[in-house]
Amino acid sequence: MGDLSTPVSQRFGSRLCEEAEMSPYNESPFMIPPSPFMTRLGHGTGVSVYRFKREPSNNSIRSPWAVKKVNKKARSGISERLALEASILKQLKHPNIVGFRAISGSVDGDLCLAMEDCERALEDIIEEKAYLEEDFTYDEMLKVSWSVANALSYIHNEKKILHGDIKSGNVLIRGDFEAVKLCDFGVALWLNDDLSGLKNPGGRYIGTEPWKCKEALKGGVITDKADIFAYGLLIWEMLALNVPHVDLLA
Repeated sequence: MGDLSTPVSQRFGSRLCEEAEMSPYNESPFMIPPSPFMTRLGHGTGVSVYRFKREPSNNSIRSPWAVKKVNKKARSGISERLALEASILKQLKHPNIVGFRAISGSVDGDLCLAMEDCERALEDIIEEKAYLEEDFTYDEMLKVSWSVANALSYIHNEKKILHGDIKSGNVLIRGDFEAVKLCDFGVALWLNDDLSGLKNPGGRYIGTEPWKCKEALKGGVITDKADIFAYGLLIWEMLALNVPHVDLLA
């Protein structure tokens, strides 16, 4: 099967790439430990994702973080994408969007984004169910579809942000569908106030091929409906237990 990772953007157009600030969760600077001291969870375009188990504080157990770390041999633009994601996540407070924790360097010198740890990607669960020939339950379908729709309504209508890469790999699940959270805002774009287009018409929609709407594939006007189209395909993924538009991966 072809590569399902998000392509690297060549320009950042309407994105807000402000300088990363220290997380409000940390009153003093900290450093992420080297990779061997964390549990590797997976990888994406130019980054690896780890689970960082934090030491107890004042005899209280602290929840782990998911740490997205730029690979040493990553192509140009990956660090900028991570900084963009951090700047956006810091502005978002929603139960169905992964929580920002910090952006910092690691002991071995690589840029890291620390986030709420949510255990598994929906993509992995789909692959597992396909292997076991087991369908999603009604309650699982409802929880995911409602949660992602709720997150999209928030970022579109309140924040005027287009996620730009809705797919099962960017939806995280905690426990037995106890929580469903949207993640990976590294290719997000700003929308007009009426959602009829991008705030900066020169902004480039990235996405991932099988989930792209017609206007994204053919250079048309990008609106909030690009996310809605991909959202529909995400639900299709859960029903079909397969990647949509597989021919686009050829």
